[in-house]
Amino acid sequence: MADTPSLESFGLGAITQLGHAARGGRPLLVVLGEYSNFPAFDTIHPPEYYERLSFGDPLPPFTTDNPVNPASLREYFRENSYGRFWFDRAAVVGPILLGEYANDPGPEARSAGILKRVAEVAPESFTACDQDRDGTIAFHELCVVLVENITGALPANRDNTPFTFTYQSPQGPAELTVRVHVAGAGPLTPFFQIAHELSHSLGTIDLYNTGQGNNLLTLMGAYPFFANDQGTVHLDIWHKLALGWAEPQRCPLAPGGTAVVREGANGAVLLWHDTRLADEYFLVEQRRGAAGGPPYDAAFPDDGVLIWRVRQGLGASVAHLGAPDLALGGSQVWQAGQTTPELTWSNGGPSGFSISLADDADGGLRITWNAIEKTRHLKLLYGGNGTTPVDSGLPLIGVFYGVTRDGNLEWNRYNGHGKPLDGAPSTQAWDVHTGNLIGRGWTHMRQVIGCGDGVIIAIHPNGDLHWYSYSGNGESDVTGALGWDPNSGNVIGNGWQNFRHVFVAPRAGRTMSRLQIFAVAQDGDLLWYSYSGNGEHDPSGSLGWHPHSGHRVGNGWQGFRHIHGSGNVFFAVHESGNLLWYSYSGQGEEDPSGVLGWHPNSGNPVGRGWQGMQHVFGGVTDVGGFGHVIFGVDAIGNLRWYRYSGHGESDVTGGQGWHPSSGTIIGANW
Repeated sequence: MADTPSLESFGLGAITQLGHAARGGRPLLVVLGEYSNFPAFDTIHPPEYYERLSFGDPLPPFTTDNPVNPASLREYFRENSYGRFWFDRAAVVGPILLGEYANDPGPEARSAGILKRVAEVAPESFTACDQDRDGTIAFHELCVVLVENITGALPANRDNTPFTFTYQSPQGPAELTVRVHVAGAGPLTPFFQIAHELSHSLGTIDLYNTGQGNNLLTLMGAYPFFANDQGTVHLDIWHKLALGWAEPQRCPLAPGGTAVVREGANGAVLLWHDTRLADEYFLVEQRRGAAGGPPYDAAFPDDGVLIWRVRQGLGASVAHLGAPDLALGGSQVWQAGQTTPELTWSNGGPSGFSISLADDADGGLRITWNAIEKTRHLKLLYGGNGTTPVDSGLPLIGVFYGVTRDGNLEWNRYNGHGKPLDGAPSTQAWDVHTGNLIGRGWTHMRQVIGCGDGVIIAIHPNGDLHWYSYSGNGESDVTGALGWDPNSGNVIGNGWQNFRHVFVAPRAGRTMSRLQIFAVAQDGDLLWYSYSGNGEHDPSGSLGWHPHSGHRVGNGWQGFRHIHGSGNVFFAVHESGNLLWYSYSGQGEEDPSGVLGWHPNSGNPVGRGWQGMQHVFGGVTDVGGFGHVIFGVDAIGNLRWYRYSGHGESDVTGGQGWHPSSGTIIGANW
């Protein structure tokens, strides 16, 4: 698995103005421009309205009038940034009388003309903002809100046409050039839209043109132009990340996991996948709106979490995936008790994962993401080869079984060498009977294991251990009448229901070989059993069992996702994704320490990155030399072929002992 990309790779602090982050205070100049052929400002708002809207410190609820208690731009951005950024008062200037509105030269030139008037009447509004003393007021040094009393004026953000004015400095006459972002508004523009346009001066991008528009989920979504109200909604978590105001928890999608999502600068969760790294990812944030959330998120429509999909680079996009069907830009909030459909990437491709939500004790929401099982099999198991009376090679090489989702038992045989699925059919080496159904009614079995010579053992939910033996060649017979030993289905033991894993060293080679069964207890102890019976019915588990059965031969086996036996070698997929090698040659001597009978290389890693496999199984082959064939079904249902001929030499990179074709896809939809 790839190393976790840095937050900077995911875009932390990527939005700046001329390389300057939105940190600390930034001067804000508010200008009121009044034309004589439109209603005057004081016919719509009282004189103190824009001072309060810009730099007030109000208590909610926020109201436009009765009483005049508007939301505050300064405090809105302070709250959104978790105290990291705010606007300082440069000035509130006006109303500046502009005469009759006519022959509009366009917003860039018009705003330049108005700002020149400001420079005439209040030059300190600009001169105090030249932080780097370079004679230019630039984007990072001053933000401007220009409100004009034009009836029907639409909010917008434009750069003024640069202009230069002369002022009197302590050293004498000096020149100052002004080129800034100007957030434009009209007399009925609501707080939401003024804050929206002002945020563009920091570098935010519109999100209302994606899918259904992300309405009321983010300041960058859509909102009425003339509402003249005080509705407030926070910026989305992606903007907070990009502005350098939030640091989400980074969690890999694969192999799955869980985390608590909370409000706050560190409360969101970023889910990434090693096939995309930081190019595309998901952000999950908690939002509560009026249900106890922060004051400036009061218009947020519900209480729950949002799931944002972010694609960086060429064709970048940010969109909420709305409940319950991942609607692009949808406004429906995800809540406790819901599970998403499979998350998809921006190109429509499947991610292989879904997210489930549950309440958490501390007021957050716990999210759990799991791989979507796309395999058509509940279980897959290698047959275990078998025995021959003479040294004539291993029988039944490549035979494996599958329990399908409708409970049928499927027969398969593959004797290929990992030729790609799209290669010539003649190279695939699948038996013609592959996929035939040879029985039914296997759905309920907790574990099913191939033991060699066609023997299969299965653990019933009640703990009974059932014995079966199949001697057919995959002839199609879903009824299960052909090829089965009369003792098939008999119970040969009990009390097996609580084991984490059961795996075998199957009978293989000469007929005197013994079936060994290994069971992982809940506490991680490894128990040894050996059975030499022929499926005689004995629920007590007395007949055919070696006297050492039940002895402990190891400990610490609880941390594995998959374990299977291949001859006297065992391959185990650890939770970390490492593939570990073990070999046991003991006879079940009691030894909880796990020293007796184990090869010195036992526990060595021989590969990594196996945590995403839904099934891992395999067995011994002597075709082309002795080795171990391993089959793995990946997160999207591909069947992959591997061959290992090493002896457990430690190599977590997986560079030693593996056939060059290892990892090749030899089947789909498994």
